[in-house]
Amino acid sequence: MKYKLSLVLTIFCLGLILTSCARADHKVTLEKDSVKQQVMITAQTLTPLAATVTPAPKPLMPLIFLDPGHQLKGNNELEYLGPNSKVKKPKVTSGTRGISTKKTEFQLNLDVSLLLRDILVAKGYRVQMTRDKNEVNLSNKERALMANKAKADLFVRVHADGNDKSTVNGISIQYPIENSSTKTIKAKPSKLAAEAMLKAVIKETGAKSRGIVPRGDLAGFNWSEVPSVLIEMGFMTNKKEDNLMATKSYQEKLAKGMLIGIEQWLAEG
Repeated sequence: MKYKLSLVLTIFCLGLILTSCARADHKVTLEKDSVKQQVMITAQTLTPLAATVTPAPKPLMPLIFLDPGHQLKGNNELEYLGPNSKVKKPKVTSGTRGISTKKTEFQLNLDVSLLLRDILVAKGYRVQMTRDKNEVNLSNKERALMANKAKADLFVRVHADGNDKSTVNGISIQYPIENSSTKTIKAKPSKLAAEAMLKAVIKETGAKSRGIVPRGDLAGFNWSEVPSVLIEMGFMTNKKEDNLMATKSYQEKLAKGMLIGIEQWLAEG
C-alpha cells in the first residue's frame, strides 16, 4: 500500500515539473519573438543616411564677356594706350557704315552680339555685355576694365571692317600681344581662341579668311587682363558683304560660328 502511494506521489511530482518546464519554454519563446519583432520594427523605421546628404553645387559655367564695338557717338577725348604707355588715342569712335545699306557699324555690332548672347545663354553660359544699347559713352579702356572686373573667361569684341578699296573683303580675328604698353596680357590663350573662332566662323559663313592678326596698338587689348579677341565680321565698304551682314540669316551664321569657336577653345582648355 505504501509502495502504491509513493508511486502516485512520484508521478504527480513529475507532472508538476514537466508542466513548469513547458511554461518556461513558452515564456522564452514569447520573449524571443518579442525581441525579434522589436528589431524588425526598428530596422523598418531607420532613415537611410544617404537621404540626408546635400548634393555638391554644380560648378559655374564659363563667363563670356561681349563687347559690341563702338557706340552712337564717338568720344575724341584721349586715354592712354595701356597701363605702361605714354601714348594716347581717342577713347572710342562711332565706327564705319555700310556702303550699300547705310547701316551703321555700331548697330550691326550690337545686332550680332545680342544674337550671340542669346545662343550662349541657351547653352548655359554666363554672359555679360559692355552695352545692350547704342546710347552709351564707354571708352575702349573702360570696356576692357569691365571684363577684368568680371573675371571673364573670354572677352569677345565684335566689330566690322572698312577699307578705301571696295573690293577688299573677308573675316579676320585680332588678338593681343605683349608689348611695352601692357601689364598682364593673356597672349597665348587669346591667340588660341582667335584660331578656333576664325576656323568655325569661316566654316559657317563661307567667307574669305584674312587670318588672325596680332595687335599691340589697341587700348581694348592692352588694358585687358583676361583672354580676349576682336572679330572683324566683314567689310561694310564691300557691297556684297555689306548686304550679307545686314541680313538676320547671315548674322545668325556669324553668331553660330563664334559660339562653336568659343566652345572648341574652352574644350581644348
